[in-house]
Amino acid sequence: MFNKMLDDVWLDEMDPMLRRLTYEHWVRDEEQQYEMLKSQAILIGSFANPDAAKAMIKSDSPDFESSEKDYEQSLKMVEEDRKKAAGSKRKRQRRVKKENS
Repeated sequence: MFNKMLDDVWLDEMDPMLRRLTYEHWVRDEEQQYEMLKSQAILIGSFANPDAAKAMIKSDSPDFESSEKDYEQSLKMVEEDRKKAAGSKRKRQRRVKKENS
């Protein structure tokens, strides 16, 4: 689409900032189209080779595993932080404006 727009006369007369914004939106649309086509290709390929499809998906967004011990330790740390935060709260006092006499 943007290639067709490059030949248009009105693009030359367009404000440079608006032209840049238009280009950035066009690039984002192209990236979304690429991601959709890639997902479809992985889906179609998963019927023939599910292991390869899983490997491709995992390479894009690797998941991190943790053990039950790590999970319990992180919960313990959160609880300790909550207790510290609850103990350190000071009572809010209302400020009284002094009148000038």
